[in-house]
Amino acid sequence: LGPVVEYTTYKQLQDAGYIAKIKIFNMILQYPKKVKKEVIEVSNGDYHKETVEILKQPLRNSVIAKMCKKFDQNALLLFTRIEHGLALKEILEVELAGKKKVLYIDGSISGPERESIRKEMETRNDLILLASYGTFSTGSSVKNIHNLVFISGYKSRIKVLQSIGRALRKMAGKEYANLYDLIDDISCTIDGKKYTNHSMRHAKERIKIYEKEGFEYRTIKIELKEQQ
Repeated sequence: LGPVVEYTTYKQLQDAGYIAKIKIFNMILQYPKKVKKEVIEVSNGDYHKETVEILKQPLRNSVIAKMCKKFDQNALLLFTRIEHGLALKEILEVELAGKKKVLYIDGSISGPERESIRKEMETRNDLILLASYGTFSTGSSVKNIHNLVFISGYKSRIKVLQSIGRALRKMAGKEYANLYDLIDDISCTIDGKKYTNHSMRHAKERIKIYEKEGFEYRTIKIELKEQQ
């Protein structure tokens, strides 16, 4: 309806103590050459095809499952594609069975169900919530979220900041929230020409947002190895 007006920044709100601080971990997933070649050949530079191929990689899903096992407090995992969210839900339910409870929200989940999930998140610390950006990047207030994972990423400043805001609600004993930004690196050189994939380009835009907002971040490279 009009221009976006910014009255204050996240940094100012954090310094004033109104919201929790955020620690960001840019986790660059580096794929084996074989996987890079397969994804590039199938996608042929198309953003949507490339995204679909990357999101279904078993090596990637294994990293997400290992992360969830290590969390000692609630985590919110944000996804863009319903088929990806549902597939990951099945994987995590198996991997985390007996350890953590997996919750799920997309546009098909009713208001009362979402409210029930919200209340459960506030009273337990062993929950992994998979939610679509569309249903949870705005309008949902849950204080008891200590870990946020971008399992698929945006480059829109507003969408990124709105999503980060989900983890910054303050509660007793919560000084920091952690953001794990998964970045898929299938960049390589083909026939003498350097190819940089879409996920890497979008990640660079998100890092610019983090820097502008004054967020502290670390970049961690994770080498994915073919499972024997």
